[in-house]
Amino acid sequence: MKINQYFITNDAGVSIDEADFSKYHVDDFRIFAHKNLKANQFSKGNNKLVILGDIFNPFNPEFSNNIIGNDLIQANALDALLRSIDKLTGRFVMFVNIDSSYYVLSDFFGQRQVFYWFDDNHFYASSSSKLVLDTLSLDLEIAESKLTLSKSNYFLKMHEHWFLGETDWDSRLKKLLPNHFLNINQRTTKRIPMYVSHTSNKEGLEQEILLMLKNSIEAYSKRYSLLLGLTSGYDSRLLLASSIALKRAVKYFTFNRNDTYVKRDVVIAKQLAKTYNLNHQEIETTNLSQDFIKEFESQFIIPRLLDKTKNIQWFRNQKLQDSAVVSGNGGALIRSIYDEANFKNSASICKTIEYEPCELNLNALDGWLYSARRYANENNLLVSDLFYLEVRLGKWGNKMAHEMDVSSVEEFTPYNNRYLMCSIILNYNKDERKTITLNLLEQSLEGITAIPFNPKTWKDTIKKIIFYEYYKKWIQRIK
Repeated sequence: MKINQYFITNDAGVSIDEADFSKYHVDDFRIFAHKNLKANQFSKGNNKLVILGDIFNPFNPEFSNNIIGNDLIQANALDALLRSIDKLTGRFVMFVNIDSSYYVLSDFFGQRQVFYWFDDNHFYASSSSKLVLDTLSLDLEIAESKLTLSKSNYFLKMHEHWFLGETDWDSRLKKLLPNHFLNINQRTTKRIPMYVSHTSNKEGLEQEILLMLKNSIEAYSKRYSLLLGLTSGYDSRLLLASSIALKRAVKYFTFNRNDTYVKRDVVIAKQLAKTYNLNHQEIETTNLSQDFIKEFESQFIIPRLLDKTKNIQWFRNQKLQDSAVVSGNGGALIRSIYDEANFKNSASICKTIEYEPCELNLNALDGWLYSARRYANENNLLVSDLFYLEVRLGKWGNKMAHEMDVSSVEEFTPYNNRYLMCSIILNYNKDERKTITLNLLEQSLEGITAIPFNPKTWKDTIKKIIFYEYYKKWIQRIK
């Protein structure tokens, strides 16, 4: 994958096609950025910063990458820089030289991916694992257990290539998980400190949250033509409410594929569009063409070809310029969708997420759980929330945003904001978080909660009759 990607290294022997990539220098490191990818470089004294991608300030929607970067470079220590990033959103990676050390930082959800590898005295990092292998002329190095999974239709289709550990298909490359930063000098990753504080002023906090959601969308609109997907769920509904003041500048859409739950989304989206007079399009997807499949497969080590890949093909075929999708990805973190009682150990986590408690999965979760539990206790967080953020989003949820780069259409989500999301998970208990989205909706747009959320379909009725949840694993394997 080259489109919209970057590559960072201190290996002087590495070069990338200059026709497709621009090059930036930070001491012995070179940062290659694809021509489609925004790149901004800053320096002050001995400190240096390169921002790759888009970064937005929801408290000042008009701020550009340059304004934000010039503010960030004023930080005189890593902690000060991390505090400044805490309230920013977007889809970005930062390469930083500060305090005589080098760091890689990413947006809160890690949507601008970071795969990295230390080989002897050299460092390599990229948003694309395929770009790393291609650039270094390396063959895939894959464990036997993962080789088996690469041929498993169940893993590829049902679990959608979701590995639980730091590595993905290639055993040498690790992925920087959300809520972490990479210290290149020490060759270590660390979790970001928690800067959000508790507040008793819930009313004031909720108004601030609504303002940040609205301003984030406004900030995107100053750089891109926006498309916002409508579904029957909570997260897109809150984004609709947050975008209503800008609705003349937003194109709302819903994909209609041959799926019962997708068709439910279409029905509800049409009701919303009619009620609020939205510029809404129902998009019928088509089967993947052989030309698209060939191109798509060439961009990834082991490509994901899913039903929703048809959405990417549609965007690719439109040849859109300077366009971005506003998505609800990650919004479920607000509602605390996992039961904390099921996150006692690796075996119970496997059962909760319906994974086999095999050596590969248990070892991956053991390594993550040890440090996650300590961080959660220190910061009064739920381990289940950390799992959703770091493992669910970090290793699965961000794949779609990365795959969208094939279409040259960006994807942003206002939920990708550390200050916003941590303010919610620290200041509302588990029960309150089940209804906080409804509370925010009712404060933001009249009648928005009157239209049903995720109404039951005939499939839900059948599943209840046949005890689908009990037999689900076997039914899915048969499918």
